[in-house]
Amino acid sequence: MIVMTRSQDHVEAINSTLRKAGHPVHCTWLPDARDLGDALTQLNPEMLVAFTDEPGIDLGSIMKVKMRRIHRRTRHRPGFDHEGQDAERAGDAGAHRARKCR
Repeated sequence: MIVMTRSQDHVEAINSTLRKAGHPVHCTWLPDARDLGDALTQLNPEMLVAFTDEPGIDLGSIMKVKMRRIHRRTRHRPGFDHEGQDAERAGDAGAHRARKCR
């Protein structure tokens, strides 16, 4: 789990709360939003918690970084249309036609 926040106290509170609830996790503190792209690539986290009310942490920017990462990961996968639908797995001829029309 990546926790984007300026305060390490937030990371410790999330980690402590989850452990007490029986969900041990490894929290990585990310105080600078500019490091998000690298952190997503290196850590491949299952969850991202962002304190978007803090200066320098903007939800729109986070989504742009995440979408660029998804696009890079999928652009060379055969049968993957970049809207998140795996046409081959779905087995839907209409999805194949839709992908060809783009």
